[in-house]
Amino acid sequence: MRHPCLPDTNEFDAPVAFAYNPERGWPGVRAAINSGDKRKAVGIIEEPVRSKGKVMNGLVKRRHDEAMLLLEGRY
Repeated sequence: MRHPCLPDTNEFDAPVAFAYNPERGWPGVRAAINSGDKRKAVGIIEEPVRSKGKVMNGLVKRRHDEAMLLLEGRY
């Protein structure tokens, strides 16, 4: 039986994957997850998709994948 305070594997893996790169958004993601608001966390995760002001398609895909990992456990 899983302890009720411990996250599922995907709930742990998604923020770790996100925090590895755009650490500026990490405090907001952490706060949203700790308050139980996964949708807010996803919104923050999906924001950093630019490099030098240009939207990078690879970052859009990566952030979407991290969001789906958190919400749906999709690896």
